[in-house]
Amino acid sequence: MKTDDVNNQALTPEQAKALEESLENINAALAVEEKDREPGKPYIKHTHRVTHETITLCDPKTGKERKLTDEERAAMTTVEETVRYYPDFRLKWGEYLCDPGKGWTLEDYEHYEERMKEYAETGSVRAEWGRLRPLTEEIERPAFPVNALPEPYASYTEALAASLQVPVDMVGVSVLALLGGCLQKRYEINAKDKFTVPLGLYTLVVADPGERKSSVYDEVVRPVKDYEQKLWKEYQKNQFDYELEQELAEEAFKTAKNQYKKCKEASEREALKETMLELKEKIAFFQKKCPPCLYMDDTTNAALEQELARNGGRMIIMSDEGDLFANMMGLYTGGQHTLGALLKGHTGGSSKTHRVGRDPVHLPASNLSILLMVQPIIIDTIMADPVMRGRGMNARFLYTMPKTRVGERNIETAPDVDPKIDADYYNAVYSLYADNHITLEPKPRQLELKDSAQMAYMAYETVFERRLKGDMKDIRDWGSKLGGEMLRLVGILHCAAHPHAILETPVVKETVDQAYKLARYFGEYARIIYNMGEGMDPNMSVCRRIVEVVRAQGLKTFSKTELFGISRMGCKKISDLLPYLNILEDYGYLRSGQFTNGNRTFTGYQVNPAVFEAQEVIHNNA
Repeated sequence: MKTDDVNNQALTPEQAKALEESLENINAALAVEEKDREPGKPYIKHTHRVTHETITLCDPKTGKERKLTDEERAAMTTVEETVRYYPDFRLKWGEYLCDPGKGWTLEDYEHYEERMKEYAETGSVRAEWGRLRPLTEEIERPAFPVNALPEPYASYTEALAASLQVPVDMVGVSVLALLGGCLQKRYEINAKDKFTVPLGLYTLVVADPGERKSSVYDEVVRPVKDYEQKLWKEYQKNQFDYELEQELAEEAFKTAKNQYKKCKEASEREALKETMLELKEKIAFFQKKCPPCLYMDDTTNAALEQELARNGGRMIIMSDEGDLFANMMGLYTGGQHTLGALLKGHTGGSSKTHRVGRDPVHLPASNLSILLMVQPIIIDTIMADPVMRGRGMNARFLYTMPKTRVGERNIETAPDVDPKIDADYYNAVYSLYADNHITLEPKPRQLELKDSAQMAYMAYETVFERRLKGDMKDIRDWGSKLGGEMLRLVGILHCAAHPHAILETPVVKETVDQAYKLARYFGEYARIIYNMGEGMDPNMSVCRRIVEVVRAQGLKTFSKTELFGISRMGCKKISDLLPYLNILEDYGYLRSGQFTNGNRTFTGYQVNPAVFEAQEVIHNNA
């Protein structure tokens, strides 16, 4: 809504009515938390209602579905509501507008209401200018939704983060990745016809050296490492028996082969032939018997394919360093990228590899989970690599880069992790992984979204799809996969919450809601990671150029057409300037309205006088 109350003039009745309507819209928008709108553009309320007329329930005793009774249907009708806000119209009052990247803050709303009360009491509003906010503000880092994790994982995340004095993000994202590794190849999840995803996750925790990444890594992955150590001991204990069995089978095969050569009886030759085939299979079994490998740290594409084949098409890659990327980007292949195993491991794709001098590898399906804790220089490297982004490798990762706590850590007062919390986490992960490792089936068992859970997922996926034309338009390769990543998170959260009744317990809407919180969190960090080169909202560079032009030209007021005539700012048409001018209004540099220049009255912008006084405010904190 526009106002021309720039000179302390009273508003007309029409303007007052419009303001009241705007205030109603603002009160309805107080619950806005989503950041899915284009910079500089506010939002309109859109309500998605769910009715339950066709919903069926699963009887826990019989396992069969039944329709709702009339009483149940009446009680449940339209009880669920999803509210989203999309770019549509501007709300403003003086210098207080919607923040271009974050929506209105609570202070903005409170100040708006104060100005409305002032208008109601006096019939006019002071035309004051606010402070100039710096145009180098970083994109806000989201808070990790710890409450989205089921127990005991939520308590463990908070306890370990407090003990090591690290951000909870660092622990929580690592726990999610490890859970994905425990469940991969065992379960997959389906949201709608022919849309099924595995439960593995590719995650990157980004932090500078000295942030205690290794300490977090060692604690989080301890259950899987201990389980592999147990299998190692069992293998070493039985290794002599394996070698002895192989030698005996090889000797028996030689004996049968010599008898076959000397035998003239057709029936005896056929029996000896069958015996040799059985012995050959037995020898091959013991030849393939190798030390257990449940996870890999530093590997090449060829070695990864071999271990995937030995482990039934599943593997966890986890490390507190980023050497994996150097290998995949051509360290041992003369700069030739080798990404096949990683690309297919994310989607569960099949592969047949034939190389001279190596045994062929056939993987009907491969599932990978990746947990890497890397330095920012690794992100700079992979984001600058056209092959990594062009082939969709970067788009497969979920990123976090939590704000450092270095300089604020207090080891003396840091609490130890409660032994019970630690034991509960350890036992939960250990049993989840051990059970899945031992009882692996040829084909993963399938979880399904039904009823309200499926409706909620479809609504959230629609939101992400809309964002591909909004704040994710520059990272469309990553954003196009966010719906699938959220579905993986739904499956992981469900299995972690019901480890002893995974298939018997239906996936509920609350789990989808929690997965959406996590997906939204990762969506914000993807915007940060992909814009690391600038370190700020990419729109700010254009805004700074506009301020420099205004100052250089000494413009006290101007129109969009006038500004466009002086400099196009890289825009193709005049209307393309609007988002940047909106941001400058939000940050206190401009104010829109009706202005008079001589005999000409025009709609344009008034420049804050402080722009000409404070030369450094554009780049520094005001």
